[in-house]
Amino acid sequence: MTTAPVLRLPDFNHVFYLETDAPNSGVGAVLLQHGHPLAFFSKKLGPRRRLASTYHKELYAIVEAVQKWRQYLLGREFVIRSDQRSLKELLHQVVQTPDQQFYIRKLMGYKFRIEYKTGASNRAADALSRRDDDAELATLFTTYSRPLPKLLDALAAENSQDSELQQLHAAVTAGSAKADFSVHDGLLYYRHRLVLSSVSPLRQQLLAEYHSSPMAGHQGVEQTFHRLATTFYWPGMRKDVRQFVAACLACQTTKYSTRKPAGLLQPLPTPDQVWESASMDFITGLPPSRGASTILVVIDRLTKHSHFGSLPADFDAPRVAQLFLDIVAKHHGFPRDIVSDRDSIFMSLFWKELMRLSGTTLKFSTAYHPQTDGQTEVVNRSLEQYLRAFVHERPARWTTFLLWAELALNCSHDESIGMSSYQALYGRLPPSIFPTMSVRSRVASVEDLLRERADLLTDLKTHLEKMRQRMVSHANAHHRDVSFNIGDLVLLKLRPYRQHSVARPLSSKLSRRYYGPFTVLERIGPVAYRLQLPPDSRIHNVFHVSLLRPFVQSGTTLPSVALPTDFFKGRPVSVPLRAVAARTVLVNGQPQEQWLISWFDGGPADSTWEPVADIRRHYPDLDLEDKAVANPGGVDTDVPGMQDDPGDTVVPHARPKRTVRPPRRYQDYI
Repeated sequence: MTTAPVLRLPDFNHVFYLETDAPNSGVGAVLLQHGHPLAFFSKKLGPRRRLASTYHKELYAIVEAVQKWRQYLLGREFVIRSDQRSLKELLHQVVQTPDQQFYIRKLMGYKFRIEYKTGASNRAADALSRRDDDAELATLFTTYSRPLPKLLDALAAENSQDSELQQLHAAVTAGSAKADFSVHDGLLYYRHRLVLSSVSPLRQQLLAEYHSSPMAGHQGVEQTFHRLATTFYWPGMRKDVRQFVAACLACQTTKYSTRKPAGLLQPLPTPDQVWESASMDFITGLPPSRGASTILVVIDRLTKHSHFGSLPADFDAPRVAQLFLDIVAKHHGFPRDIVSDRDSIFMSLFWKELMRLSGTTLKFSTAYHPQTDGQTEVVNRSLEQYLRAFVHERPARWTTFLLWAELALNCSHDESIGMSSYQALYGRLPPSIFPTMSVRSRVASVEDLLRERADLLTDLKTHLEKMRQRMVSHANAHHRDVSFNIGDLVLLKLRPYRQHSVARPLSSKLSRRYYGPFTVLERIGPVAYRLQLPPDSRIHNVFHVSLLRPFVQSGTTLPSVALPTDFFKGRPVSVPLRAVAARTVLVNGQPQEQWLISWFDGGPADSTWEPVADIRRHYPDLDLEDKAVANPGGVDTDVPGMQDDPGDTVVPHARPKRTVRPPRRYQDYI
C-alpha cells in the first residue's frame, strides 16, 4: 500500500476506509478504497495537545481526518480504523470531559463505524504521524541519540592507535574477550556502548558535554554518569565523573549545600551580674507612628530583661545614643559589653568612641552570621507578634502599645531562666494583673531580702548553665565539626541579609551563592576564620565556618570568581570630604593645629579632629576649601585656602535637592 505508484481516484459506489494514528509528535491519516490509497494527511501537534492522553490524541486525529475529507465522506457510510481499542465504542460511551464532548459534536452528522487495527499493521498512518520535518530538533538531540561524525572519526583513530584498545580488538577477534565486547565497523563496543581508552583525551570533552553544556544542565554525579553511560564506556568512568563534577567551578559556586551546617555551637559565656552584658538590634520597616518607624531593642543577657524605644526612619548614631541613655543607661548604667550585628550605626566612629569612653566593649557578629545574636532575634519575633495582635487593624498605633509590650514581655515566664525577667532583675514576682487579689505577705528583714536576692541570682546562673549545655547538645546534633588550615583555599557564601553595613546585590535570586576561592589567613576562635579578601572590599573579612566551603581545584590553573561590584567601595573610607572647623590645642606641652575632618563615608557624627600636618602629609592633592566653624574650647581659625563668599552658606553633609524629571513619554511636550 505504501509503494503505490500513483494515488487512485475515488469511487463513490464503494465504501471509504479511513486509517488514523496519533503518536507523541503529530497525527497521520490515509484515505483508502480496496486497500489502495486515495489521499494522505499529516499534522504536527502543538505543545498543549502533546500533553493530552493517548485517547484524546487518537480522537483528535479522527476528527481532523474526517474534516479534511468531508467532501468524500458526508452523506455516505465509511469505516474508521484506529489502533486505540477504546474508541471502538465511541458513540456508546459516557461523555466525561469537555474535549470528548467537543470532538463527538464534530462527528455528528456522519455515518460511520470504528474498527480496531493494530499499530503494527497500521503502517501508512503511523509513518505519516512520525514524520520529522524539524531538522533543528533532530540536531538538538543528537548528543543523546548517536555520536557526531567528528567524534566517530576520533574514536576510529583512537581504536587504531591506542595499545589498550588494540589488545581488546585482538581478544575479541580471538574469542578470548568477555562476551559483552564486540567490534563493528572498526569500533569497539561494550554492551552496545562505545569503548574509550582509560587515558583517552576524549574523556574530558565528553564529560564537559554531558555535564557543563546547556542541555546537560550541571546535574549531579549520578545523573551525569547515567546519561554518559548510555552511549560510552571506559574503565573508571564513575570515578572520573565524580572528580569532574566535584571540581566544576559553576557547581561549587551556585549549588546549595545539602550537608549539615558546618561549625559546632559556641555559646556566649554567662554574665556574672545583671545588665553587665547586653545585646542590641533594630526592628525596621514598621508603618509610621508618631514620626517613628523603627524600634531599638536592648536586652540584658543574664536576666533577659528588655527595653524598647522608638526611632524615626532617618535615625543616626547620636540619636540612637541618646535613646540608649534614656531607656538603659539612666536605669542600669553602661554595660561592660554589648553584642550586636555589624549595622552601620554600631560600626560608626561616633558609637565606637562613645562606648570606648564609657568603658563598654563592643562585640560584633561575624559577617552574614546573625545566629551570633540569636537571643535578640527571638525577642524581636515576640515583640512583633505582640504588636501584630493588638494593632493589626490600625498599624499606625504601634507606638501606643510599645510600653505595654515591654511590660508584658518582661513579666512573662522565660523558659531559659525558669522565671520571668522581671523577677530575675528585681528579686520579686511581677505585679499581678489584678492587684486587689494579691496575697499579703510579711515584711522580710533586710538581711533576709539580700540573702533571698543572692540565692535567686545563684539559682538563675545554675539554670542558665543547664539550659546552655542543653542548647549546645541539641544544636551540635544538627551541625558538623569542620576546620581549615592556614593557607587552604575556600569558597565564601554570600547572601542578601538585612544588615545595613553590607550592600545588597541586585538579582540575588539568580546570583552565585559562593565566591572565591580565597586563602585562609588566620583562625579566629573555634568556628571563625579570617580570609584574604580584595583590599578594597567593603565586607568584614572574618566569617563563620558555616559560610565556607573547601575549594576543589581542577588542573594547575586556579580559577577565581570575583566578588560582585556591589561589595566594593566606590572610594576609600579614609578620604576626607571637608574640614568643618579648626582649633589649636596643647599636645605634650606644644601647640598643635587641628582640623575637624568630615570623612567621605561617614556622617556628621563621625567627624574627627586630626592634626593639620598629618592631613597635608597624607593627602597633599586634596584642597579642603571649607569655612571652619567656630568651636568652643580652642583657638578657632579659618581653613587655609578658603575664599570667603558672603552669599554662600556652608551646611555640612547637606543633602542635595532631588531633580524631578517628567516621564520620558511627556518630555517632547515640555
